Amino acid sequence: MRSLLTFILAFTICSMLSARETQKQDLPARDRVAPIEVMVLATYHMANPGQDAVNMHVDDVLKPKRQQELEALAKQLELFKPTKVAVEAVSAAPSFIWKAPLDPNDLRVKRNEVYQIGERVALGSGLDKLYGVDNDGAFDFEAVKTLDARTTGGTRIQNMMKGIQNLADEGDHKLLTSTLGQATAWMNSPEAIKMNSSFYMQSLVIADGDDQPAAKLDAEWYERNLRIWGKVLQIAQPGDRILLIYGQGHAFWLRTLVQEMPGYKLVDPEPYLNSVPPSAPNHTTAQ
Repeated sequence: MRSLLTFILAFTICSMLSARETQKQDLPARDRVAPIEVMVLATYHMANPGQDAVNMHVDDVLKPKRQQELEALAKQLELFKPTKVAVEAVSAAPSFIWKAPLDPNDLRVKRNEVYQIGERVALGSGLDKLYGVDNDGAFDFEAVKTLDARTTGGTRIQNMMKGIQNLADEGDHKLLTSTLGQATAWMNSPEAIKMNSSFYMQSLVIADGDDQPAAKLDAEWYERNLRIWGKVLQIAQPGDRILLIYGQGHAFWLRTLVQEMPGYKLVDPEPYLNSVPPSAPNHTTAQ
């Protein structure tokens, strides 16, 4: 009898779920809520502020060749038809508007990617503002190095840093031998993003009993990305297509957070990036 009741209960639940799904599919198009789409674009720091553990060697993006490449990159990203562009900059709540109105002259004189990609794409998409959703954090990398020096003579940190340096060197090579569009496509590949994020996972072995500075460092990094995503959620509205532009180190967690959030859809930038032509005539910069 108990088996029969269990079967009836399971059958009833499955029938109810199936009916709800059918009802959802039968809803008129006007009553269906489309997911908010988010494209997380990984980039490097074009002004090269030297704030990362390992930094790429970059050339001047204000040079005419790079400006043409950036214009070509922007044209492809505009095909995503973003309704909002959010960048790695700190701005005040509750609006999180970082810059309004936008100014095409910024593209002549400001090297940071928040202008060269963010503002450029926003201008080309007919938008009138940029959102800044960054969140500062305190990351005690020195504590990790100190513990590793005490327990292994620093060998684990050295090996991990070699991996990060190899990634930066490959990025340098891409910038030297290809266009900005091609280099950005590589930076957004799953392989490159996984290589970047692996540093945090590998660092967890630097521990001595309950003394786990790497775990604390990783937790603080995760919290920073959670807070960034929390700000994106505050500016998002139904029907939005949000272009979120961040340093490559953030891409793994930000993409994961988009994927795990109900009502949101992660958009892969690779199809847009892999079709970037070598250059394009300027349409936002002054001649």
